[in-house]
Amino acid sequence: MILASDRTHGPIARAARALTHHFRPATFRKHFTTLSSRQLLGTSFTNLALTLVPTGLLLARFLGPAARGEIVIILQWPAFLGAVASFGLARSTCYWTAAAEHRRDVVLSTASFLAVIIGLVLALLGPIIAPLITSTPDVMHMLVLMFLVAPFNIVGGIWSAYLQAVDIRRWNIGRSIQTPLFTAGVLLLWFGQRLTVVTASYAFALTLFIQTIYLFTSVHRHARPSLIPHVATAKDLLGYGTKEWFGSTPRLVNVSIDQLLLSVWPGITTAQLGIYSVAVTLSGVTQPLTQALGSLAFPRIARSHDQNTASAIQNSSISLAATTSVLLQVLLCLSAPLLVPFLFGGGFRASVDVIWLLAPGSVMLGVSHVSAEIAKGRGKPLTASIAELLGAATTVGLLLTLVPWFGINGAAITSTVAYGIVLIYLAQSALRIRAIPASAEPT
Repeated sequence: MILASDRTHGPIARAARALTHHFRPATFRKHFTTLSSRQLLGTSFTNLALTLVPTGLLLARFLGPAARGEIVIILQWPAFLGAVASFGLARSTCYWTAAAEHRRDVVLSTASFLAVIIGLVLALLGPIIAPLITSTPDVMHMLVLMFLVAPFNIVGGIWSAYLQAVDIRRWNIGRSIQTPLFTAGVLLLWFGQRLTVVTASYAFALTLFIQTIYLFTSVHRHARPSLIPHVATAKDLLGYGTKEWFGSTPRLVNVSIDQLLLSVWPGITTAQLGIYSVAVTLSGVTQPLTQALGSLAFPRIARSHDQNTASAIQNSSISLAATTSVLLQVLLCLSAPLLVPFLFGGGFRASVDVIWLLAPGSVMLGVSHVSAEIAKGRGKPLTASIAELLGAATTVGLLLTLVPWFGINGAAITSTVAYGIVLIYLAQSALRIRAIPASAEPT
């Protein structure tokens, strides 16, 4: 029997009431003015470009499902392992750059040194790891290439995180500059009838190097980093980063392990992986705004010394994330039967069912991402970590259970359930955090 008090005071009910409050039009209008609309729109459009073009649309359209699946293997495995090996260093760099303005140069120099070491280790391990992931020669060779450019990717991530804290405009330019360059390269290869998985991978590596150069020059407008580490600063970076890592790694599991597992699952073909990847790409249409909200809220809350200001930023971000995610996912589900064949071709029609299964989870993912960034900005990365650990455990368990029976649809169901568990925890715990982190040690 469920008592009335259980219905009104349980954790799910409290989370629902908190979200319902933010859906109210008056609350929405009130909090919207708190955010910088120019920064929000700029960051949102940047995120949209990074989400859809070119790996999510052009490569799928030009190469087809099987080749799209191979691209997933080549790009996602090094990115996933690099993020895990970085121990939250990029987010820690952003936090300490925003919260400790008096030692920005030292923070940047120390973080850059640590990133170079991590990148070189991954580059050396690449030839050992690649054969464990795939036996296809071309895919294996391109995996090794991506591991070789890991130092540029990881160090560039540190410089991008620094810009996130000090210069939103250059941060948006820096993290998106690879997209138009890569798009141009893919189009040139296609027009020249030379577009393959191999040539696309070389284009990606080249444009990543160009992006790293831009980030380096942008950072030098604000600081003069060196590769000389500062021991005390390294402890601060790794201290916050380790706590962030315990949350970001489970989050990576939640959002990436489905495609990574499908890429090595014996019964799943690369064509099926490509179909699933396209569904994930389209269902992520709501994520550019929610990622922008989280990215902007994180450093602003970290450097805020006023409780009212921090609470206003928090309320604005969650309100916008919840409202826009629901609206966009409804539109996506209604248009998917026509949109998928138009954008990606008839070979991807099976993505429609996957999109419908992912839609509820995409809404919950967006809101939970913003809530987690708010908790981290308040110096409470472990709050997000607990939620992500719960979600990761659910993801791994359900994937191993459902994929053998339902294939890629089972992976989609798993994602939605896991994102829901994360949201139930974060929707109330992140909203209740009241400590101001800018003047306190993160916990």
